[in-house]
Amino acid sequence: MGNIRKLPFLSGCSAAILAGIISFAVGVDNRTIYIRMAVMMFLFYGIGVLVKNAVLNTQKEIEEKKKEMEQEEARSKRKQKEEPMQEAPERGKNTLLQDERTVAEPKEIRKEYNPDLEEEFRALSDVILTRTKE
Repeated sequence: MGNIRKLPFLSGCSAAILAGIISFAVGVDNRTIYIRMAVMMFLFYGIGVLVKNAVLNTQKEIEEKKKEMEQEEARSKRKQKEEPMQEAPERGKNTLLQDERTVAEPKEIRKEYNPDLEEEFRALSDVILTRTKE
């Protein structure tokens, strides 16, 4: 991640140095070498900025897609947890009355014990207790 921020500078400097070495080896005048180096530095710096922005935007999109996928998974898990809880009272209505005189607890409702609900209840009761003490 840190190297991607340095990409424009590194690409511009390396292109300028390469152009200077090649021009010097060919035997070009110093003034021409400096002009070529400056042009190559600006050109490759601009290209480096474009590449850096493209890479950073791609990383942001990937992170956003991961967050969306996690949110969708969490929603689907919540729906799966809520569906049995919603279906349980409907099933419970049918199975609660075994006889007109006796009432029995359905086994499905007892199996669906939710520890998260108990934790939320305890947190709420702690908040209420602290409010009353204040």
